[in-house]
Amino acid sequence: MDAIGVKLTEPQGLLKRKLKMTAKPISITGQLYYASDMVQFNQYTEASKKYLVKLGNLSAEDVAKVEALGVHVGENDNMGRFVTCKSNFAIQPVDDDGKNIDPKTIGNGSKATLVLATYEWKFAKKTGVAASAKRVVVTELVTYVPSAKVEEEADMEL
Repeated sequence: MDAIGVKLTEPQGLLKRKLKMTAKPISITGQLYYASDMVQFNQYTEASKKYLVKLGNLSAEDVAKVEALGVHVGENDNMGRFVTCKSNFAIQPVDDDGKNIDPKTIGNGSKATLVLATYEWKFAKKTGVAASAKRVVVTELVTYVPSAKVEEEADMEL
């Protein structure tokens, strides 16, 4: 168990970290990317057992709000300015009416409002502030449609 009563599993238990919320949660808007990572691990998150929310194409105002909390804001050609929130637990997005949405049906570019909280982390001799998603509200859904290549690969595995 860690300092806040969360049961840690390996390798997280090896960290022996204290999670401390650092600021009042904020609300930002942008576009979701790789939404299936909210409920399943990918090749990069399998080892850490972390679920992710990536919110991109952030406005300059939202970037300033996130950076003011000490959270890193990334940038690339696909997502523009973006923030990544991590969680030990699956993240359940909802629509404007509060109804659950299956993250595997959310396509890249779906517009969303994210309530983001922060916590301090420490690993070995490194420390920092990370983002955690408290709530994800999808405001404009772009339905995920697998490409023909993905469907062919899935058929070949059967």
